[in-house]
Amino acid sequence: IMPIGDWVLAEACRQCREWETAGLPPITYAVNISAVQFQQPDFVAKLAELISVCRSNSILEIEIRERIVMGSSEAAVSLLYQLKNIGCRLSIDDFGTGYSSMSYLTRFPVDRLKIDQSFVRTMLTSPANMTIVESIIGLAKNLKMRVIAEGVETKEEYRALQERRCDEVQGYYYAKPMPADEIFRWRRQKGY
Repeated sequence: IMPIGDWVLAEACRQCREWETAGLPPITYAVNISAVQFQQPDFVAKLAELISVCRSNSILEIEIRERIVMGSSEAAVSLLYQLKNIGCRLSIDDFGTGYSSMSYLTRFPVDRLKIDQSFVRTMLTSPANMTIVESIIGLAKNLKMRVIAEGVETKEEYRALQERRCDEVQGYYYAKPMPADEIFRWRRQKGY
């Protein structure tokens, strides 16, 4: 996983720099980090070097799954603050599907919670899942975090999330995965 993880981070940084050089504005781009990467002693140093060499004005957001930060040792807390200090944003991916101890949310410098698609895809037909979605949005707002919903595929899902003040959505309703050259054209067309 380490060589793949290193390549993904390097490629994401390189691609953002390439888009900026071609005239697109800087963006926030997110990369999922595995538990193995997160636990490497030189992870922050390698990431800081990559960001420095890349010289992109875009902001790297590190997505970490809940279980990676659960049982949060002081070393993990320190690592998260080090990531913030080198300019990264932090998000908890698939929020609500793991162990969900709320205490870590007050200890960690998290910028964003990501609502798992399993809740989003059934929120319109399951009152329980709608309650979970609303609760996660409310929790994020009250903790001064942004919130993004994963797996949004329909206009109805989008509108329901918009009505509940969800900050951002991710999914096929907005855009399907595409190669870098198509993303370039899509961003230029949309003004992103």
